[in-house]
Amino acid sequence: MINTTGKPCTVPIKIQNGFNKFSSFLHGSKAIYQCFTGFEMTKGDKELKCNDGAWVGMVPTCIKVNCGYPGQIANGKILYIGSIYITFVKISISTD
Repeated sequence: MINTTGKPCTVPIKIQNGFNKFSSFLHGSKAIYQCFTGFEMTKGDKELKCNDGAWVGMVPTCIKVNCGYPGQIANGKILYIGSIYITFVKISISTD
């Protein structure tokens, strides 16, 4: 519930590779942060709260998702281009 007895906040801080959703600047309001597709939240809080004119909490950081090495395959080889989201892996299979 929003309590309007405190000071209102300014616009919540924008984040790189993500966004926030909020409906009000009033005391007690919340700003919810999310990362864009292909990014994950690493540091900070998903939710900040307006408390007497200041957003309380740590603004989050969004970094690219690292998918890791795809692993070995039997009777084939992998051309490994990268491990960051939206990179490509070419797989060749040998029938010998």
